[in-house]
Amino acid sequence: MSMKKFTLITGAAGFLGKIHAKTAHKMRHNLILLDLDKKRLSNLAKSLRNINQELEVITFVTDVSNESKLKKISNSLLRAKRYVNVIINNAAIDSKISKNKKISNSSLENFSQKNWNNELNVGLKGAFLCSKIFGKHMIKLKMGNIINIGSDLSVIAPNQKLYKDSGFKNFVKPVTYSVIKHGILGLTKYIASSWSQHNIRSNCLSLGPIENNHPTKFKSNIKKLIPLSRMGSKLDVENAIKFLLSEESEFMNGHNLIIDGGRTII
Repeated sequence: MSMKKFTLITGAAGFLGKIHAKTAHKMRHNLILLDLDKKRLSNLAKSLRNINQELEVITFVTDVSNESKLKKISNSLLRAKRYVNVIINNAAIDSKISKNKKISNSSLENFSQKNWNNELNVGLKGAFLCSKIFGKHMIKLKMGNIINIGSDLSVIAPNQKLYKDSGFKNFVKPVTYSVIKHGILGLTKYIASSWSQHNIRSNCLSLGPIENNHPTKFKSNIKKLIPLSRMGSKLDVENAIKFLLSEESEFMNGHNLIIDGGRTII
């Protein structure tokens, strides 16, 4: 059996994960998709296979913070001579804006250790473990590309006033999201420096607000904070991922690609 190369995507069944998967699939990448949501993951894989049956799409319902499970997946892939040469560390727990979200539960002074551990396990520990475990495939291949999904909150703090002014007086963007996304950038630079000797590069994609059925008042207020006066689109995400997956970005390493319409410059 000949050796086959794959792009591995975590949190693949989520909003951004689907965009990443569909973009890589358009670029004729074989895919390994990881997510906890079995139904959504299965539906995504089915739709991709229907588009192109020549490309292999492998799915695993798993927790990216569970090292033993990730090692089992890695070992099964290696036995089948399926090698990961691209990783998109996308899995994260994002606290969605909600009028019903209690401010006492998510404010820094009352934030629970349980939520802290859970969210950091998925968003930061998961990226570390997937890079560590599947990065060994890359070292074996002597080539690799790791794309970590950051955020505009990788470089700035959340504007809590934005949520209050948009009618979400009881909502606070939790401290974990900022810590994770800043940490993702640090992980990116560490990998870029440490594994360059193996011809492995690592970059971070930090997206600003992306249109996804947000409330009208929120969209109006967030646009005022963005110099281009609009939120990002799915196409903006696709174009950025396409660039990072392509040969055009081969000399980019340890970089934070900020796609935010200019929000983080003011």
